[in-house]
Amino acid sequence: MDLNKAIQFGQLVNAAYAIAPENLANSAGQVINAGYGGVACEVVTTIYASDLSTEMNPNRGQGEVSIGLILQGTTTGDVVIAIRGTQGILEWVHDAEFLAVKCPFLVGAGSTEDGFTAMYNSLSTGTAAGSPTVAKALSTLPFKKPVNSLTICGHSLGGALATLLALDVAANTAFKDRQSIPMPARARETRCL
Repeated sequence: MDLNKAIQFGQLVNAAYAIAPENLANSAGQVINAGYGGVACEVVTTIYASDLSTEMNPNRGQGEVSIGLILQGTTTGDVVIAIRGTQGILEWVHDAEFLAVKCPFLVGAGSTEDGFTAMYNSLSTGTAAGSPTVAKALSTLPFKKPVNSLTICGHSLGGALATLLALDVAANTAFKDRQSIPMPARARETRCL
């Protein structure tokens, strides 16, 4: 993997961390320079999650938080989905929910960890009830350039969510090919080409 790309993805995850979880304003249109030389990426939309959702009550609400960004390179068209790690006690509670549950979006894909799955099921591209999930929204987002590649990256909790999202995107969207690239401890990036 290109070191500059790894730095770029890490800095885009840091940009997701820089948004306070309680800040529910959509960051669409913001330009973030990341990587060596400052590759310009424009935020297409913010990703939200409910840190109060549970398997027993996935629509519990009142816990919407900003958790990530969908960005597009201003010159390349490459898309990056960057998801931050755990912030706040409620997200730590989800991290500690470790019972296995069936993968919710791909029959036969095995089991996933309960807390991460609950957070994943709440990911959306809006704060209103019925906002589309990230995987479903990809085909309708207002990308300014044709999408050349899609990279999904995250840190800690975001790494777990990125892994689930990569599988969902590969199984249920037009982005069918996927390639996993190992990252340093506690960081994981899955690249969908």
